[in-house]
Amino acid sequence: MGGITIAPQTMYYSGDRDSVEGDFQQYAQICCQSVVSDENHNLSGPQKKLLLWHWKLGRSMTQVQEFMVKRLIKDKHGRSIILPPVIKPAFASTPCCKCPKCTYCELTRAKQRNTGVTKSKLVHKKKDILSWDRYDVGDYISADQFVVLIPGRLPTRYNREGAQSWYHGGTIF
Repeated sequence: MGGITIAPQTMYYSGDRDSVEGDFQQYAQICCQSVVSDENHNLSGPQKKLLLWHWKLGRSMTQVQEFMVKRLIKDKHGRSIILPPVIKPAFASTPCCKCPKCTYCELTRAKQRNTGVTKSKLVHKKKDILSWDRYDVGDYISADQFVVLIPGRLPTRYNREGAQSWYHGGTIF
């Protein structure tokens, strides 16, 4: 029986490499071109394997690297025991390679940025300064027009209209 056995506070890998490699391929082909595919030359082989183990176990990459090295423990009689690695690395340099950045972990750690938008409150004294009911047909008003060199999109069209339909200026009353 291959795979990972979860014991109290410890994880052990049984050593069945074929099932793990098949699972890795499943994780690598989830939705689209994968970061760990052979065509990606930005990551080394040990970094790709480390990223796959990170996806598989859901642990931090440093924890995965700790699973790949021998551990020294002392029993209750004071004797030192060297335990073999929980995960046998495919590359000897995997336990000490530089950890690649995981897209999902970076997205979960991201914080919302301030957009710089401020809310304004209505000044009740100036509420009806430009109300439509104060003007009649033929009243004299002042207006000024302006041209903007950088066109702005319409607020209701979701940027799907052509550039000729964008705002290129306006009128100030």
